[in-house]
Parts: sequence; C-alpha cells; structure tokens
Amino acid sequence: MIQVLSRHALLWSDDKWYRLAWVAGPQAVALLLAGWLIAVAAHHTDKQGSAWGVPLTFDQLDAEMRAVRDQAVTDKSSLQKLLQLAKDGRPVAQFYAGTLYDPYSPYIAFTKDVEQAQRYYEQAAEKALPAAEYNLAFMLMAGTWNPIDLAKGCQWARRSAEHGWVGGQRLLGICYRDGSGGTVDKGLAFAWFMRAAQQGDNVAQAEIMSAYARGEGIPRDEALAFQWGLKAGDAGNAFAQEYLGEAYLSGKGTRKDEQLAKIYLKQAANKGNERAQALLASMPKDAAD
Repeated sequence: MIQVLSRHALLWSDDKWYRLAWVAGPQAVALLLAGWLIAVAAHHTDKQGSAWGVPLTFDQLDAEMRAVRDQAVTDKSSLQKLLQLAKDGRPVAQFYAGTLYDPYSPYIAFTKDVEQAQRYYEQAAEKALPAAEYNLAFMLMAGTWNPIDLAKGCQWARRSAEHGWVGGQRLLGICYRDGSGGTVDKGLAFAWFMRAAQQGDNVAQAEIMSAYARGEGIPRDEALAFQWGLKAGDAGNAFAQEYLGEAYLSGKGTRKDEQLAKIYLKQAANKGNERAQALLASMPKDAAD
C-alpha cells in the first residue's frame, strides 16, 4: 500500500492540483472531524451515561446525588435542588427523586406518593437507568399501584436485567419461572437466576438451590443444591437456612449433622419460617435446645 502511494505521488508530484489536494485534503478531513466532535459535545452536555442511552451502573449512582436526596428529607433547598435536577433531565436525580416518594423505601422518612414515584422512575428508566427500570418493574409486579401488571413489569425487568442490574436479573428469572411475562421457561429462569446468584444475590442463590433440588431447568443435583444453599443461607436467606437444616437432618446432599441442622433451623425459625419452626418442635428436646 505504501509503495502504491509513493508511486502515485511520484507520477503526479508536478501537477499543481495534485499538490493542492494532497495538502488541503487532510486539513479538510481534520476540520470536518473537529466540527463533528464540537457538535457532539454541545449536544451531550450532561455526562450522565444514561442521558446518552448508555446504561449506568450502580457505581455511577454517585454518592453526591444520594446525599442531596438524604438532605432533601428535611431540607427544602436540597429538595428543590434535587427536583430541579430531575426536571432538567438528570436520570440519577430522577431516580433518587423517585425513591423519596416510593412506598417501598420506608427507611426514607418522606411523604409517599405512588404516582410521583412512578413518574420519576419512568423518566429515569426511559433513559436506560437500570436501577429505575428495576424499581419500576418491582412496583408493577408487587402491586404498589393497582392494577398489578405482571407483563409490563417483566418488560421493565428484562431491560434492567439486560443492562446488568442484579435485581432485574432476579426478577426476570421469576418472570420465566412463573410465566408472569407470558412464557414459562425453567431453563431461562435458571440462566437469569444464575447471573444474579454469581453476583452474590442470596434470593437468586436460593432459587438456584431450589432448581437443583427439584431438577427444574437443570438436571437434579442434591450436592449442588446444598452448595448453593450454603451460599444463600450464610448470607441470611431464611428459605435456604430451612433447606440446610433439613439437609443436615436427612443427609440430603451432605452428611448428617444434627447440631448443624439445629443451628440453621433456628436461624430460619427466628425469621418466621414456619417449616423450620415445625421441624424444631418435632426434634427431641435435647437436640432442639
């Protein structure tokens, strides 16, 4: 290629039009490129990724905006700042404004308003903010406002899941497990649960445990069920703790160990798990104590 260009230059080097094109051409390309970059920069003044249609990750839900939300609970100027940023189209501000009004954020002592929460979440979700997509899906599927819309909730769960949000992946697994989105597919349910489970979501880990124990979407494997149960149970999942207690009592997927069974059953029972409570009550008094 270099040889071809060199020969071409030698052949036409005496031609004034060729020399002009050789010099002016690259300059014109550079000017066009600079103009394009300036136009893009002017159009995308907000560096928040999802304003460009690029999904934001959890790490990008910056602490500064969260602090403004926390201050907005009691400080009117912070509230006005947050709502103005949301009005200006900042997706992270829209998300945090939604959490103020969200009835499922009881730890935030602020007036709860389902319509307001939905409006702000929808604004952020339309800009591909996966946390907002997940919250919107959860509200639709949990029936925060009536009527429950499982199909629409699953659509938002899919968007959140595909953008890498762990909660969205778990919700999408539930959609396929139960057919909430219109299709029951245990294999796809397992695949989405696994994505969330591998990132440490203990609810998804318990679902993987259950899938292996029952052979749903995957060949039955009691040893693997037990291993995933350990992950979920040690992370505090009551369903997994009850399963581990039963497993240690029966030797299902592991060795029998009455003492460990008692430990896990007590953990689950203390969280209100009725089956664990019943199993403890049925154990000999000296073992259950």
